[in-house]
Amino acid sequence: MKSIFPRSCPAIENIYQQAGSPRKVLLIPIDYAKRVHTALACDGEGRQLRAPFDVHNNPAGVGFLLDLVQGLGRKHHIRREHIIFGGEDCGAFCFNFTHALAARGYCTIGLNAHDAKIERGKLPASTDKLDLTGIAALLLKRQGRVIGTDHGAASILRRLTRYRDSVVRAHSASARRITPEWK
Repeated sequence: MKSIFPRSCPAIENIYQQAGSPRKVLLIPIDYAKRVHTALACDGEGRQLRAPFDVHNNPAGVGFLLDLVQGLGRKHHIRREHIIFGGEDCGAFCFNFTHALAARGYCTIGLNAHDAKIERGKLPASTDKLDLTGIAALLLKRQGRVIGTDHGAASILRRLTRYRDSVVRAHSASARRITPEWK
């Protein structure tokens, strides 16, 4: 498959190919926050299907978001497997939210916050709406990485390697400490 997008995410590329038309892809950019996220809905061509709305960072918020997305899918004849959720990589406060979406089988994409900042332009202030446009632009360019609940060999190896690195650093730090002599 030849793509005009040099750094495109293979999972997003596959969804666009399966859908056949960008109008048959539903993108949900989300600006994560500790208590209330902001999201909007657009199709694969960038047409806004729903204005920005708030989603609470709890199980009820996940249910609300999924109900809203399923309704938009029915209205615009978009299949469930052609729905993509995306947001900037964030702290631990929204892991449960993103993994709840991934566990239900939706494509969930993590985006680099710096890239999203570049996409939203050189505006001095940042608002939720501006952040959403940067996130949506990256999703339209088919960039990002998949956030999933799979625990394949590569992710397990990556996690173990990082854990080993932290253990080695901690051991080196404690071994190099100067300790007072005991009398």
